[in-house]
Amino acid sequence: MRYYSAKADVLVTRYGTGSYIGAKVTVPTEGPLKGQTVLTHTGEVVALTDAEFSKYMREYLQLEREGSLIQRTEKDYKAWVEAEAKATEKETADREAAEKKAAAEQEAAEKKAKAEAKKPKAGES
Repeated sequence: MRYYSAKADVLVTRYGTGSYIGAKVTVPTEGPLKGQTVLTHTGEVVALTDAEFSKYMREYLQLEREGSLIQRTEKDYKAWVEAEAKATEKETADREAAEKKAAAEQEAAEKKAKAEAKKPKAGES
């Protein structure tokens, strides 16, 4: 295995996949950036199999010589994977907490509306 990350703000193709190393390219469909190509540097460390590296060795070594591709270690890769897992776990917990809070607020509003509906209106007995 070979481990790499891309230099910040450099778009490095992961050959044979149609994706990029360390970057995500999106084209928003709404908002102020609608229709524009947006490059987000992810800091990703990728593991290239020996077969993948061998097939595109010339291209990857050229990018490495240019400084666009930075060789990393297995330890770097594992640390990145662990950090991503923790970030995903936190995002999930935050989303679940927000959903729980919204549900509690909705329930409280419904209870209040029911209580208000049970109160006699002015002029009624």
